[in-house]
Order: sequence, then structure tokens, then C-alpha cells
Amino acid sequence: MSLSATGLVLPTQAQIIDSMVSDYEQLTGLTLDTARTDDQATMISISIASDRIAACYEALRGIYDGTNVDAAVGVQLQDASRLVGVDPDPAGYSTVTMSFLGTNGTVIPTGTIVEGGGDDGKARWVTTSDITIAGGSTTVVAQAQIAGPTVAAASSIVKIVTAVDGLNTVTNAAEATPGVLRETDSQLRKKRRASLTLQGSSSTSSILANLLALDYVEEAVVLQNADNGTRTISGKSMNSNSVWVFLNPTTLTETQKDDVAALLHKKVPAATQMMNSGGATATVKQVTDIGRSTSREISWDTGTDLPMFLEIVVVLTPGFVLADVTPGIEAALVDYFATLTMGATLSEYAMIQAVVLQGIEGLDTITIEAGILATWPFLQTLPYSPDIDKSLTLLASSIGIQV
Repeated sequence: MSLSATGLVLPTQAQIIDSMVSDYEQLTGLTLDTARTDDQATMISISIASDRIAACYEALRGIYDGTNVDAAVGVQLQDASRLVGVDPDPAGYSTVTMSFLGTNGTVIPTGTIVEGGGDDGKARWVTTSDITIAGGSTTVVAQAQIAGPTVAAASSIVKIVTAVDGLNTVTNAAEATPGVLRETDSQLRKKRRASLTLQGSSSTSSILANLLALDYVEEAVVLQNADNGTRTISGKSMNSNSVWVFLNPTTLTETQKDDVAALLHKKVPAATQMMNSGGATATVKQVTDIGRSTSREISWDTGTDLPMFLEIVVVLTPGFVLADVTPGIEAALVDYFATLTMGATLSEYAMIQAVVLQGIEGLDTITIEAGILATWPFLQTLPYSPDIDKSLTLLASSIGIQV
């Protein structure tokens, strides 16, 4: 084992065994038959000991990697991020609007549980407010019990779990809005790096970090043209000395818009033009410094979701049917799309890898073609790179699978 300026170098288990055998032979003058581990006590002991030592080295490697943000994963990466005041975004819960039918005046309390949807049709949902049936029916928002992108197609939630006197039936007219997974390690690394530029800088990295620090901003893209002439940056034609900001989510309150405008006014140099599309996604705010006469127009654009559909062809292992592999494929792809950021390239390889890593029993091979819902049935050639302000989204209902 060696710790030097180049890092930590650990031996393999085979090297550990060779070293132990060499030490034994030097100390005893005997020659070990290393091919025998069935009834030779010494080799059996060396084999057991080397396995335990290799496990300790593996743990040591994990601890050492935890000191390097680019190599750290899981809890160690979270701890390294918290040292600079950055926490991973938690998972979000899926929500769905439920329709309850029953006797007028029936009160359906908060916490009423219903069932349906999910990978196995048994996902559970909990109502988030008290509601009273009037006119024979009422609607209320329910939240999935488990955080993450739980899916539920329209009319799939039909089982009442919590008995409520006067409540007869339940259903969901529209599909659920999927939640999100906990922020991935790669996303957390990106946010941590961006956060380190928050102070004392008006760079695009600093602007991006400040925007992502706002609780209600899920994604942000900051483009800059620092030249004295018009240039195309990430597919956007930008005037000289300009900045173009794109934000998600698609809707912000007026207070949130005022906060974003004030932040950009502070972080973007006064001589820099703020670009915008001039369309429905653009927000324009006039910001005036308090106690001064300086007034400035601040603008940005909202990023937009680009719904996708997938056409999938699978080859099944003998003895399996399509229904055996469909839930796993759908869940893997919906989870994968949830990790994509604005402008992220979509490739067949990445999608197939996301499915294969699930180890779906019965799935032999898979091929995937992608399309944009607005242009159905046109299939989009892969890899597909959307505009920088577009986020690709996918629902389980937009996946077509055939054998």
C-alpha cells in the first residue's frame, strides 16, 4: 500500500495472496502448492485472510475517494457539499387530482388513502386536504406515499383503501403529475461547483449559481456573447455584449419574478444587454435602484418542456410475455428523462443503458426510436439535441412497446 503525491495505490487480492505466499515461503523455507485450496490448511487460511484484507482495502479506497469531490458518491459527496453550504435537492412526490363520488355531505378527511397506478398497479395515494362531497362528487389533490416519479394513467386509481362512510367510488380523470428523484450525484457536483462562484463575481457561472440557489428555480441556463458583434451561441442569435437567461419552472409568482429581476440587475454588469425572445415565454421587468435614479430593463425567458414519445421494439427471452417487461422499461425510461437538463442530448445508447441497468428479467434485446408529440408520427433521428431552452419530458403513457 502506498500513499504518494500521485494518490493512493492499493494492491489487488491476487497481489495480496502472492505477497503472503512469498512471506510464508521465506520464513519457513517451504514451498506452497498455490493451486490447492481444498485441503491445504495454509492456502485456505491465506485465501480467507486475503479476502478480508481486500475488503478492508476497498473500504479504505471509498474513504480516500470521499476526499475528492469528483470521485465521492452518495453520503460522502453530500457531506463534502454541505461543507460549502450546498444540500442535495430532495425527491419530490407525484400528485394527482382524484374524483370522489358518494353521498352529499360526506366529509373525506386529509390522509384518506386510495390505490392504483405505479409499476404494479398498487401505488398508494393520500389526500392532502379535507373535502366534502356536494352534487354527488368532489375533487381533491392526492400525493403519492413514496417520493419519486410514481406514474398513474387516467382512470387507473380506482380502489378505496381508507373506509369512509358515504364514499362509494374513486377515480382520476387525468394522469398523475410525476414527482422527481433525489438530486443525482452528478447534478450535486455541478451545483456545488457553481455555488463556489457565488461571491465577488459577475461571471455567467456566478449568475447561474445565484439563480440555482433560489428555492423555486429548478433549472437555469445562462448564455453570454462577450464579443462586439452578433454571434450564435448554443443556437441562439445574440447581440454584442449580451446575456440571455432561461429558467424553469414555466410559471413564477410576481414576487418571484421581482426577486429574479433584482438578482439579475445586481449580478449582470450594467453595460450588458439582457436578451429575450419577445414571445410568450419572455419576462421583462423595469428595475430601479432604491434611493437612486438608475433604472434598467431586465429580461429573461422561461424554458419549455418538450414532450416526447418513444417507439420500442423488444426481443423477449423464451417463456416471457410483453407484460413481464413493460413496467420495468417504462419506469427506467421515465426516471432517465427526469435526470435530463435543458438542452441535454437524447441518445438511443443512453436510453438503452438506463433500461439494461435495471436488469429486467425476460428482456433479451431492445431498440428505441424517439419522436416529438407535436409532430406525431414523425420519428426524431437520434441522437437528438433540442434547443438549449427545451427540457425533454416523458410520461409512461407516451411509450409504445411491441415485440
